[in-house]
Amino acid sequence: MNQSSDRNWALAGIVIGAMMLFGPSLGKFNFDQGVTPAPIVEPAKPKFDSLTLIVLEEDARQRGTTAADVFNSAEFWDNLRARKVEWRWIERENIDRNPVYSQYFAANKQPLPAVMVLDPSNSMIENFALPATAAEIDAKIKERLK
Repeated sequence: MNQSSDRNWALAGIVIGAMMLFGPSLGKFNFDQGVTPAPIVEPAKPKFDSLTLIVLEEDARQRGTTAADVFNSAEFWDNLRARKVEWRWIERENIDRNPVYSQYFAANKQPLPAVMVLDPSNSMIENFALPATAAEIDAKIKERLK
């Protein structure tokens, strides 16, 4: 055997040994193309029996038309409580009324208006900019509600 062949056998031994040691998490080895990594599987989002939506906005009097369309979807907002989803709209000017309100604004990482989704222990599980439709908010709720 020549040196090149010896190296290939040594490499094959290392790869096979590693695959035996680490199992399928290492991925598949193709001698022509190298290692194909195992696919990354996104964990399922946890689901809860109830949720709270906190909608944060700067000033309701200066609300844009998209936000107004979402806020004015009365049927959507009225039906949430029947699905065990509490909700609250909070304007920045009202943060002095309740110390918790200022914590919501401090935790928010999105441009206003924004939505925060809280689990039953009031921990934030999701934060997103207010979408253009109530249906988009409903889709986010369905991802998290049992």
